[in-house]
Amino acid sequence: MFSGRVNLAAVLALTLWSAGPALAQKNDTATAKDATAAAAAKGDEAATAPKSDAAVMPQAADGAAAVAGKKGDVAPPLAQWLADTKDAPTSYPHVMAFVTDLPDKGLPKFLDIDHAAFNALGYFQVPDQASVAWDMKLNRDAISKLNPFQIVLRLTKADTVVLAPPTGDWQFLRPGEHGERQVIATVKPPKSTKPEDIVAWLPATLGWDGVVLAQKGDFLLVGSTTQILATTQVQALAVSNSATKFLLKEDERKGAGLLSLSQTKEGVGIFDIVFLGAGIKALPVGTKLIIEKKK
Repeated sequence: MFSGRVNLAAVLALTLWSAGPALAQKNDTATAKDATAAAAAKGDEAATAPKSDAAVMPQAADGAAAVAGKKGDVAPPLAQWLADTKDAPTSYPHVMAFVTDLPDKGLPKFLDIDHAAFNALGYFQVPDQASVAWDMKLNRDAISKLNPFQIVLRLTKADTVVLAPPTGDWQFLRPGEHGERQVIATVKPPKSTKPEDIVAWLPATLGWDGVVLAQKGDFLLVGSTTQILATTQVQALAVSNSATKFLLKEDERKGAGLLSLSQTKEGVGIFDIVFLGAGIKALPVGTKLIIEKKK
């Protein structure tokens, strides 16, 4: 994930995680003031967030209860909830096509990647690029009027194209307003093109560990990776004003709320909203998360 990533344990000591079991169980009587006092009792060091490379955490409004939503809410079934969101438009990468060459004219060349192994590792998905390459050859006449970028989008149904040459930097590409090729970012490549290395490289490069796919009441459906969500006792920081951002910079990690993982399957999880910042009623689809194990 992030190089020099946020130490959520230290950051959250200023807010509500340090309130202990009462907070984890959504005790309506817990307040931001109580949590701060509890953190102070554990020592000045624990109660002080790191000033460098740290997220800015939200504050409770006027000492209000530090729990969002209603007690007794039940999360929707994870699989059905995910199915209901699959066709929603996104401002973040989900289905990605990887190409080694994308010339101005002619046919693109696809990266040789085990799509089944890749897709088993989390929310990020890649099409069967070997089959797409054959489709491209068989339908050459039908796609002859399209440029290589349009060919990739048409045949793969990808929302993001990753230009991954054998040497040099990689690029994230997305269609512009008129379908034109738009470079979102130029980045250092992963250490290899193995599925596990690319999937691990994505959060580190994008600057976030998970993305909000939907919200229902006190619960958030989040896309991430199996490795990140497999960590025991996962907690997360929801980053404010991040819903429309593709990449997240270090100085943009200001907290909108605190979350706790309650269910997970195949790189998708349901998080409980534990605390939202003052004036924040919901976390929009596309909100990015910084995820870390509870300390």
